[in-house]
Amino acid sequence: MHTNSLNQNNATWKDTAKKALTNPWVLGAGVIAVSSAVGGVVGGVVGAGASFAFSKAILRNNNQQPQTQTYIPPVMNETLNSGNCSAVVQNLTSYCTTEREALVNATSLPVPAMEAQANSSYANDVSTAQGGYSQCALEQARTLNASSATNATMGECDVQLMQALAQDAILQNPGNATQGNQARAFLEDLKREYPDHIDKQMLDFNLQYSAEDLWGDGAGGAANGTHFKTVSDNWERGNGTEYSPTFIHPDTQASMTTKFYAHFNPSNVSTGAHLVIIAPGRGEAETNYKEMAFDLNSQGIDVVVLGFEGNRNGTGRPGHVNDFYQAYVAPLDYVIEQRNNITGRTHGKVILVGHSTGGNAVIQAVERGNHTDIEKSVLISPMVKINQPETTLEATSFVQSAYEMLQGVKQFFGGSVDEGSVPSLYAPGSVRKPGEYSGNRYTSSEPRYLERDKVDLVNPPSRPTLKWIEEAAKATRFTQDLEHPKQHMYQIYTGEKDTTVSNSATYKFAQKAQCSVTEFHPSEHVLHLEKDCTRMPMVQDIVALAQTGNSSLDKLKLVSAKMKEMNPCVSRPPLRFNNQEETSLIKTGAVVGAVAAGAVAATVVASKIIFSKKEKKEESAEVGNNHELSPLAGANNE
Repeated sequence: MHTNSLNQNNATWKDTAKKALTNPWVLGAGVIAVSSAVGGVVGGVVGAGASFAFSKAILRNNNQQPQTQTYIPPVMNETLNSGNCSAVVQNLTSYCTTEREALVNATSLPVPAMEAQANSSYANDVSTAQGGYSQCALEQARTLNASSATNATMGECDVQLMQALAQDAILQNPGNATQGNQARAFLEDLKREYPDHIDKQMLDFNLQYSAEDLWGDGAGGAANGTHFKTVSDNWERGNGTEYSPTFIHPDTQASMTTKFYAHFNPSNVSTGAHLVIIAPGRGEAETNYKEMAFDLNSQGIDVVVLGFEGNRNGTGRPGHVNDFYQAYVAPLDYVIEQRNNITGRTHGKVILVGHSTGGNAVIQAVERGNHTDIEKSVLISPMVKINQPETTLEATSFVQSAYEMLQGVKQFFGGSVDEGSVPSLYAPGSVRKPGEYSGNRYTSSEPRYLERDKVDLVNPPSRPTLKWIEEAAKATRFTQDLEHPKQHMYQIYTGEKDTTVSNSATYKFAQKAQCSVTEFHPSEHVLHLEKDCTRMPMVQDIVALAQTGNSSLDKLKLVSAKMKEMNPCVSRPPLRFNNQEETSLIKTGAVVGAVAAGAVAATVVASKIIFSKKEKKEESAEVGNNHELSPLAGANNE
């Protein structure tokens, strides 16, 4: 009895299941789910492709117009309309037009941030175009000089035009030692032949500037290492001193002690120029700035380079900080306040130069502090925002908090915690291996990259800890949340191919601060180790800002601004999408494409099944009613 009941129940369940599975609406719903999944995958691929093409089109359109991308606030416009021989630089366009056009075309190609790395064919094309223009500019300067022998009306502006051409030959030289030496020899001749007509300050800057071709070491140069020794000897003249000041944290009001190094490089002569204080990026060795120190010292400018906690100098745990303000901002405040005691000289004002993480520290020192002695702040690829999705940074903070809690439990039960600091894991991933110039995300200047590489071989860089990332994210939120930054305080430089920080966030900050921003192309993250066409205008501006009591200061600023307008390495209109935003656009397109394609596919397939089942059912009913008329009816029923 029980067995028969069970069999009957099973038969009923099977019949019910069969009816459900053959029901067109149930089957349609199932098909919708399956086809949505399949369609979603296909749609995701299609959507991602379409979105990527859309992003590339936007980037390409933004880079088509051959305009300078230097943003100059209205208050500075007046200075661009004054000065003797102000049309000299503009007149450069009438010389080497074919070579200049080739260079503009080479640097105007749309290049997504993650593509066209340092030694790609793209970069090689740019170097070839630079070499062609550099050679032509020098030849034209020589031609003008030769014609001056029979031209009794050769005046100041004519001489400065020859000077500008020779300077352009150095600016765009891709590392050809012979060509560079010939351009410098020509400038020396101008200095000797036309002492009353040359722009002496600009000419001396170019003669003393540490150009890329001087480094040699096989990368396009034939120097024998003399320049490297000169720069290194100048660096060794400075003294690296460890400091451990105690301060009150502005947020927690706690008394804290920080530890850092200050490397002071005195200039050869004391000119009363402003002191330049350099704040390096995360993990940077101070020696990355020995070339910049040399250039500034050569112009009579004293330089202090900070060695932050965790930056491979023996202070703290490599790649780790407990508190961003304590590690970066407090040391900067201390050097500003104690600069005359550190240098043994009197500096009325200071120029702050901050790269990447150091750029964020500079912003905080300016915005949090009440310093009246900061004349100007130069931000190089500043870390206004880390180029990572906010969700990634939040996840990092969550993992760090969980790890700290576990370590706290461990310590409670008698376990030890690493070096007495806030415990933290190192972020996953790999550190760039020394020697890997190919595909690096730092610089497209091979000689300067290889020079940096020597330091990394001896003292390898470290990955950041999760705590460092958490503290850096907090610091960037401070800079992004600033509604009214102090006006006319900042000069910003960015690299178009920078994938480390967000250029978009930097532009938003620049607009709020109403400050000048220049984007270089094709440049990576470490602009102070970039090619001369990027590095030279930047160093030139720092010199102009630091020099005081000089009657030609306005003229130097004028020529520098004009040179940037004419420099093909200054990028085209601002990038509206950096690689992170482009990635977000691709993801959005993938999701939209997945939903759209999945929904369409599901609807079509389900409709087909439903209507197909309905038609078959109606057809069956019709056949059943008229089976005597069907020749197959009997056969089907047998």
